[in-house]
Amino acid sequence: MIKDWKTFRDMALELAKKGFIPVYGDFCVELEEVVTECIFLAQKQGMKSVTLLINSNGGQNDCFTAIRAAMLQSGIEFTGFVMARARSNGFRVLQVCKIRKALSNSELMFHWGQYRLENNELSAIMEGHDWVLEHVRSGRLTMIQEVSDRTGVSVDDLRQYALFERNFSAEEALKVKFVDEVVKDPPIPTQQLDEQLDQKESEK
Repeated sequence: MIKDWKTFRDMALELAKKGFIPVYGDFCVELEEVVTECIFLAQKQGMKSVTLLINSNGGQNDCFTAIRAAMLQSGIEFTGFVMARARSNGFRVLQVCKIRKALSNSELMFHWGQYRLENNELSAIMEGHDWVLEHVRSGRLTMIQEVSDRTGVSVDDLRQYALFERNFSAEEALKVKFVDEVVKDPPIPTQQLDEQLDQKESEK
């Protein structure tokens, strides 16, 4: 979880100039703003390819949608690199990338994320609002078909993975084609980012 967004933004922009964009922490408005700013900075600098450094448990669907739109609009070829975890929308943003890599022993998970019934949705159903079920059903169908088309994993298998919230190691993910390659060493800039973030947090 990112606590100091200003520090994170400053470091992310510096990394973006080198062709790396960190997608760290929860998908929220702050992360959306930083990542999209980095994408368009890379585009402005004429970069043809960029690596997304992914370490996320997921978060808000609309923030994922905005980041995906920026990726597609930029015309840049993206490599997704899973540093520690890519769950929910972290997993989905990886699947948008042309090349998908994962650090050995990192973890991936496809699951429904916000397309689940929480207390407010259940309250709406109790009040007779059928649109809630249609909204969740439609969102799930779009997401699962999107991932199935990208990976070749059947819709039925993906439903089972989501139902049990199954974690895949990078090596297991490679076997089911969630990633294209498993590597042993992270990019150097990532080590620098982690060290700087840790240092900034310890100073607070």
